[in-house]
Amino acid sequence: MSQSGDGRPSSEGGRRPSRFCYGCGAENPRGLHLHFDLQDGVASAIFVGHMDHQGYPGHLHGGVVAALLDEAMGWAVYAQGTLAMTARINVRFRQPVPLETPLTVRAETLRDRGRALEMRSDIRDPSGQVLAESEGVFMRVSGRVAERLRQQYEQAQI
Repeated sequence: MSQSGDGRPSSEGGRRPSRFCYGCGAENPRGLHLHFDLQDGVASAIFVGHMDHQGYPGHLHGGVVAALLDEAMGWAVYAQGTLAMTARINVRFRQPVPLETPLTVRAETLRDRGRALEMRSDIRDPSGQVLAESEGVFMRVSGRVAERLRQQYEQAQI
């Protein structure tokens, strides 16, 4: 991937920066490659962690757990047609999160406060047990930042 003069990824060579999202970017070889289902304001995806996501042996790294929860909340926001970025996230780790197990990560909006959106997300094992959960605040982006993001996402769909 090439970079612009300020070190940011450019779209030269057919690669688009919006496709390099760590959580859902199809072109990010080190990403999580999440594919979200969006229904009735809820974003949900299945994720199976592997050895390269490991913290303690056999368990998902806590940073990856936080990234999964954050990405799900971001998609729940995006499903509303809103562009917003994480302002705060609080994660509660309830149980160790195993590797090589299909996990469901889901998120929804709790409250729309205008510029701020209050979100919640969780990760569940196949039996439905909550392994980790989070609450977060996402702030709507506006102006030049919003326009730049909209353009990048439109280009990614071409």
